[in-house]
Amino acid sequence: MKISTRRHLTLTIGVSTLLLVASVPVAAQSDSSDESDSAAYCESVGGIVVDRRATLNTNADSSQWIPLGESLQTCMFTSGEGESQTQISVDLHTLYSEEPTLAGLAYLSAVPSSNSGPAGSNPASSYCPDDLGGTEQFGSAGPGGAWVIKDPGMDLDWLVLSFCVFADRSAIDDFGLFYAGAGEVRGIDLSTVMRYQPGEDLPDVFASSEGGTSEGG
Repeated sequence: MKISTRRHLTLTIGVSTLLLVASVPVAAQSDSSDESDSAAYCESVGGIVVDRRATLNTNADSSQWIPLGESLQTCMFTSGEGESQTQISVDLHTLYSEEPTLAGLAYLSAVPSSNSGPAGSNPASSYCPDDLGGTEQFGSAGPGGAWVIKDPGMDLDWLVLSFCVFADRSAIDDFGLFYAGAGEVRGIDLSTVMRYQPGEDLPDVFASSEGGTSEGG
């Protein structure tokens, strides 16, 4: 029995098309859509979308900085002007998700600082690991690091920021978290713009200002 060449060609093209569509991961399509939606949401509530890159040696001259592979999409909120201007930056997922992230829970819990760091040190740097169980470390012994704006043309005062990063990869800048723990708003009160709204049912993950109990990981 002779098989039609045209029919065989159509079947081949059809199978190839199916394979091509199947080769695009659903997660990748979903992630791209989520990033676009979360970025649009950031701007709709008054934020600025800022892409940052993990960078080593940021305490040295910028010519000696060492960019790493990891990037972080954030939403920055500012308030005030001039020297009195403040900001807070949060990863886009924490801002847009209707489910909790550790960074979001840490902010909402308003954990008071234990002031565990050495005298004269940056209090936010010790607050992140000691009071919240996060990290902003770039190695245990080295030049240090932070998160740097990827777009050199972006005219923002906060070129370099330290973020408190949690086990679920959620993040908020360390000073924003530190001041929230003291009841002081910088940039914006994130509880008014985060889509996650627990009401009175905030999960008891961190020791809150109301005396909640922190759970160990």
